[in-house]
Amino acid sequence: MRNFFLLYSNKRLYMTYSNSEKQTDTEFIVPRRISLYWGTISQWISMAVTIGLGLAVTPIIIRRLGNESYGLWGLVASFVGFYGLFDLGLSQAVSRFLGNAIGAKDIEEFNRVASTGKCLFFCASLLVMLVAVMMIEPAQSILSIPVEYAKQFGVLILLSATSVTISLVMAVYGGALLASEDFVPLSCIRTGGAVIRSLGSLLVILAGKGVVGLAVVSVASGVLEQVIIFLRCRKRLPQMRASFFAFETKVARALVGFATASFVVIIAEVLRSKLDVMLVTRFGGLGQAGLYAVALVIFRYFFRAMAAVFRVAWARLNNLHGNGDMAELQVFFLRASHMAAVCAALVSGFLIGLAPWLIHLWLGDGYGESAIVLRILIGGYFLEFATNPGRGSLFATARHRYYAAQTAVEAVASFTLAFILGSKFGMNGVALGIVVPIVVVKLTIQPWYVARNLSIELTGYWFRVVAMATLAMVVLAGGLASVSYSFDRWGLRMTSLITISSILISGTVLWQLELDKMDRVHIVFRGKQAVRGLGDKISKISCL
Repeated sequence: MRNFFLLYSNKRLYMTYSNSEKQTDTEFIVPRRISLYWGTISQWISMAVTIGLGLAVTPIIIRRLGNESYGLWGLVASFVGFYGLFDLGLSQAVSRFLGNAIGAKDIEEFNRVASTGKCLFFCASLLVMLVAVMMIEPAQSILSIPVEYAKQFGVLILLSATSVTISLVMAVYGGALLASEDFVPLSCIRTGGAVIRSLGSLLVILAGKGVVGLAVVSVASGVLEQVIIFLRCRKRLPQMRASFFAFETKVARALVGFATASFVVIIAEVLRSKLDVMLVTRFGGLGQAGLYAVALVIFRYFFRAMAAVFRVAWARLNNLHGNGDMAELQVFFLRASHMAAVCAALVSGFLIGLAPWLIHLWLGDGYGESAIVLRILIGGYFLEFATNPGRGSLFATARHRYYAAQTAVEAVASFTLAFILGSKFGMNGVALGIVVPIVVVKLTIQPWYVARNLSIELTGYWFRVVAMATLAMVVLAGGLASVSYSFDRWGLRMTSLITISSILISGTVLWQLELDKMDRVHIVFRGKQAVRGLGDKISKISCL
């Protein structure tokens, strides 16, 4: 017996029907999408809150724990990255296929992917706990963990594994929201989780609960965050049916096939950027690991802030590829690449130039070596972020196998160099070894393949996204560095002149040479729209 009813959603009416046993939707209700600019702004606001809280709380944690205990906390945090291996590349695969299903408005395919992905994520979560239990004692021996920290180390490993397990089990719901471009609510949820985590960490540290207390707070806040994401997903995507009993072997093969190359990328990322603390600990001890971890705090905030911008672009690239509109995909990709390069140049130049001053302002004296590490890492990863939409285009078009091979070679070279240079130069050598292969590959091989894959002009793409962004970043970083090095020698007037000149030159390069004419017109138009909208809101408030 079928009963028809009207469902009101996103200010539009859709006809659906149900029977006495289960609901069957006749049309995929594609959720209303917010402008990518607002999505990006929400991501950056979330990151600003998270960074502000982290910068405020971290000095208290370091002083309470001491360098060695904080080094232990940083070491265990690197294990969370190791657990990321057990994602097996499924997050990329599920998000990509869900995005394509939304673009094609295929609700049946969407639910097949969601159900099968949920089952695969659950299996991966079981592997995390199994490996965590087995690796505690061997890890203590390999990393030469002092006896007095051995028990804490084991507890922290298990708690971090629990946090990752919960995230994996619920990952399909976050992937669905991301695929549907639900960026603003996701940002609010992430921000709330960061607030709870930071305040909880502060309370347990002041209460003397140490690193174990920090881990417990991390697990609890993660559980709460995943529950809210699940509830949001149920509201935004009421047609979504992710059931363990709807597993399909054919879909699983497609997901695993796509995920295989993504898994190679994850392994490469772990080898390249998650084992660095372990190498520093091995060659320099927990004390030097603590100094390295200080640099990593700022670097990871930088990493997450950049990734927040690209997460918005990746979802749209998946949707456009699902629509089959190659011309629109090319236009969007070039605009996203230019914007990403501008953001990467500005943020990287600012952090590299002011790194010593920022760390001194944050933690005081005694952390000068951390500033050197920070500059090396950001300088190397700058090109990774400037060219990141190119990476997203490879995943969206299912041409990511090349990228997987490239990243694997890059990671092996990074780890080898980090091991060799770290044994001679300590943590600075580890950082330098990691970034050299990244710079070489992003300057040469990756731009060529991305341009070929999307049938766009290589010269124009490389000139704007790589060359001009690098020039602007170097000029800005050099000018801001004069604040640290030339003030005492040349005085306020000359230092200010150099700094202002560098800002103006880098800004001109980015505006005139990084962005093309259409980019500039688009930015001006969006800016006028935002000002007009803000003025209207102020007028309404004043009338009230």
